[in-house]
Amino acid sequence: MIYIKQYYASPKLTEEALSVINEAYLEFKAHDGYNMVPLRVHNLLVNLAKARAMLLFKKIVDSDIAKSAVEYYSKISQNYLGRTVEPRDPIEEAILECKKFLSESSHQNSFGYTEAQLLERVCQISRQVDRYIKSGVSKKDYFDKANNKRARYILERLRVRYSEISVVSKRPVTLKWIPKLQLKTESHSDLSDSSDLWYGEGTIEKKPTMNLKSPNSQSEIEYSDYKQTQNVLGISQEAGSERSERSRLSAIEYDYICYICVKNQKRRFETNSKDVYQMHYIQKHPGMTAYPGKADLELHGWEPQNREWEL
Repeated sequence: MIYIKQYYASPKLTEEALSVINEAYLEFKAHDGYNMVPLRVHNLLVNLAKARAMLLFKKIVDSDIAKSAVEYYSKISQNYLGRTVEPRDPIEEAILECKKFLSESSHQNSFGYTEAQLLERVCQISRQVDRYIKSGVSKKDYFDKANNKRARYILERLRVRYSEISVVSKRPVTLKWIPKLQLKTESHSDLSDSSDLWYGEGTIEKKPTMNLKSPNSQSEIEYSDYKQTQNVLGISQEAGSERSERSRLSAIEYDYICYICVKNQKRRFETNSKDVYQMHYIQKHPGMTAYPGKADLELHGWEPQNREWEL
């Protein structure tokens, strides 16, 4: 306990954990016919969540810890409150509602829905999601994932979880639910098209470029044969720099990439969320800096990503 109080005192609640507690308190209050759920119950739920996080040696109270605290209080208070409350993670709630809405409306709307339209519909369905997305954000940025990180969390996880959700337009980003059977049919159709195979749409291999110019010397003939041999064997002349090039392209796509996971050649951790990135370092690499400078990169042998904090 002394160790916990020294290193894990006063853990911080994430926005998702606070949303879980707020919604649970409101649900307790809504069914409170005898005024038995005062404001201190909310404070009690917060303290329970923090205490559980400390016992788990965590400095961050996430939604799972908050849900456990709510479930515990709900069970011990069932005798005099007469009911239990099922805590819900706002992001999980939003993802399930988005999936349900897209799948049920896939036959009605053949053009799909923009990300803003999808979030707006889900907010109309779920009050918890509505409060979570709109809390502390200006009205014009409610459904703008560039300025609202909560909306960005939901949309990122939604597309990762369900492969049936496809992007049918990029400006603006439009999502549509396409069943797996239809996706397979379209995939086989693309692969059977010979023109797609030549131009790389159905496969990674691209159409070879024919060089009509005859070589002028024996060295050019040998070099041409060498290049053809490389193409047949699948050997790239830039194999040594392939990893760094892949990291550079990935760094352009994602705002934050874990340096340590890249060096250890483990599963790459990539995200556009600053909070998720910092939480990853706290949980997986405690004590290590998430924003290394040039000296840190040289000390640990981490691969540079051309970030502003690397100067």
